[in-house]
Amino acid sequence: MELELNGWKVKAALIALLVVVVCAPLARASMSNKGRADDWRKRAVVAEEAVGGLRVVIAERSRALNERTLQANQLATRLDSRGTALQKTKSSVGALTRRQRALTTANTRVTSERNQLRSRLARAEALASRLSACSNDLATVVSSAKGKQAAKVTAQAQPLVESCRKASTSFEAYREQAR
Repeated sequence: MELELNGWKVKAALIALLVVVVCAPLARASMSNKGRADDWRKRAVVAEEAVGGLRVVIAERSRALNERTLQANQLATRLDSRGTALQKTKSSVGALTRRQRALTTANTRVTSERNQLRSRLARAEALASRLSACSNDLATVVSSAKGKQAAKVTAQAQPLVESCRKASTSFEAYREQAR
């Protein structure tokens, strides 16, 4: 079977067939690409709308985050200043506690010294009383001895003189101790 291709109709038919065989897939592919392109355009529009909405959400959240950051910084500043004030207060309390202890110690020492001084004053008053009594007794004996014999006066005055000597010795010892 031999086919002769001498006629132009056959050649045209073959060219038409060739065009249909080659162009039909190309046209089909072109239409498919156009459909895909339209689909991607639709997706891009939807994505841009979503991105626009997300930009608004991001802007709102950024603003809210900035406000919260500012509030956190203010709170941190207040906390820091209050912490510093608390440290100063603790330091002052410690200083006051130490001062109170020192004053308590000084008060105890002053109270002890006051008690010692009261004791010394009582002792001095007792010695002064003894010396005064002794001197009054001697004065009484001497004044009543006018006209009496000297031996009698000496016998009466001897115990008083001895008592006065003891009181005077005690007083001198006290004076030496007080120095």
